[in-house]
Parts: sequence; structure tokens; C-alpha cells
Amino acid sequence: MSDNTTTDLDRLRATLAASSYEHRVLTVVHRSYCGYEAPRMNLDLQGELVTDDFTMHRPPEGNIPSVHGRQAYLDSVSALPAGQNNAHHLRTLAIEHIGANNAQAVVTHDFETVGPAMTGAARLRYDLEFVQEPSERLPRISTMGEHVLTYQQTPFVAAYAENRVLAFVHYWLSLLEQLGADAEPLRELLDADVTMTLTDGHVLHTFDQIAA
Repeated sequence: MSDNTTTDLDRLRATLAASSYEHRVLTVVHRSYCGYEAPRMNLDLQGELVTDDFTMHRPPEGNIPSVHGRQAYLDSVSALPAGQNNAHHLRTLAIEHIGANNAQAVVTHDFETVGPAMTGAARLRYDLEFVQEPSERLPRISTMGEHVLTYQQTPFVAAYAENRVLAFVHYWLSLLEQLGADAEPLRELLDADVTMTLTDGHVLHTFDQIAA
């Protein structure tokens, strides 16, 4: 095998690895959005997205204190006002790898809320640090810094269904693009009566067919 071929393969592997990690990060981001948008936050699911020593730095203008530790974070979000409807619309995402199992990401999104506690909208920036444990499929957020970029006068547009679908799609793609991975993690994503039509028109109907 020539050096050029080896270089091309190395580049392909690096591209797939980066793409897979981006999809994993987006899965976590959209799942986090869903936690705040659901009628009632599932604290167990929300807790799975962060590390034990998770730190959240909240903007001072929000009058909500920053927290350190997973349980402190969950206690703080469980105390948020009831009856609020929230929406997050992702606008930009930039990822920088800072180590074999660590990455930083900058996310901007439009946040909208309406309810008894407040009604308003703003464009926010999240500065995130992720840790990927080799034994886990998704990275966890270790640090999050929230920043208000601009306040907006925009109507509330629900985003829960969209963010759930996007979390599913990015997780699906992350599994497909992990080098050397087996198909078993896809099983929980497939209905028993699944039908998958490939680009050549071939139709698959079972997990074993899709796994192959």
C-alpha cells in the first residue's frame, strides 16, 4: 500500500471520527433542550447528560445562582417555576477537540419562554466542555457557561418535538459513523415492524438485516 493511500485512509478515519463526535455532541445538546421543554423534566435523564462534578455558570442578569455538582444542578432545575413553556432553536455549533476524550463546544440558540413566571426571548451562547468516557456511547457535559447575547421580541414557537427528533437522528448517525462499532446499539432505536428502504430500492424488515 502506498504512502498516499495510507494518508487518504487516515484522513477518512479522522473525518469519520470527527463527524461521529459532532453527532454525539448534538445528541446531548438536543436532549438537554428537551429536558427543559418537556411538560415535566425527567431528572434521571437530565442527570445522565452531565458529569458528577458538573459546573454551570449562569448569567448574573438571570438572578439564578451558578451550581457545582450533578445533584446541585438537578436540585436547582427542579426548583424552577412550574408552568413555564420553553423552546430552544439551535443556531450555531462549533467544536474543538482538546484531548483524546475531551472537547469544547460553543453553541448559540434562540431561547423562548412563556408562562406565569416570565415571558420573553433571547439569543444565548453556551460555552461547553465535554468528557467522553470510553465505556459510554455519549459524552457528558462537565462545564457549561451561559451568556445572554441579545434580548429579542419574537413569538413563542414550540420546539420539543423537533428537538426530540433531532436528538434521535444525531444519535442514529453517531452510531453509524463510529469506526468498528457493531449494530447492537441500533436495536433500541428500531420498532419491531421496522421497514428500511435503501437507496437502491432494497427493503429491509428485520434487525438482523439492518445489522448485516
